[in-house]
Amino acid sequence: MEAKGSLLMELVNLLSIISLLLLMAGAGMLVLQGGLFNGFLHSCRRFFQHSTKQGEYASRFHREEKRWKEWGKFRLTYPLLLSGGILFIFTYVCSILMH
Repeated sequence: MEAKGSLLMELVNLLSIISLLLLMAGAGMLVLQGGLFNGFLHSCRRFFQHSTKQGEYASRFHREEKRWKEWGKFRLTYPLLLSGGILFIFTYVCSILMH
């Protein structure tokens, strides 16, 4: 009986790691499509342009253009978040019931 319980526990552990990987992939896609990094890079560029007199002078005459990449929408974002979340809740309940 001991070997069967440890095998089941190893399966639950493996499934919980897979669920966390799915959640991280979905969250990463959500952050990319939201444009968090684009805004951060844009504000850093503007700060460094205006921190020197030469950059400030050049920014008066240079029209600012869009320099960031548009990621668009990922089709797998919400399915990864949903499946990872459901699998995580399932493995959490299984681990509680096993102890």
